[in-house]
Amino acid sequence: MAPICRCNRFTAEDFGDAARRGARTVEGAIKRLGGSPECGRCMMKAREAMDAARQRAEEAE
Repeated sequence: MAPICRCNRFTAEDFGDAARRGARTVEGAIKRLGGSPECGRCMMKAREAMDAARQRAEEAE
């Protein structure tokens, strides 16, 4: 899977995992994944990946 965050090389799956583990913001997810926020170009796609992962988790309950 291609990275969404090119600065830290995080994928949509990485952001989804961070969201399922409690990250509430993209910045929080990046920190939880061991990176640091850089340029900000990934914010929209990362947020979408996090929202989709939360929605799938809710539907699975």
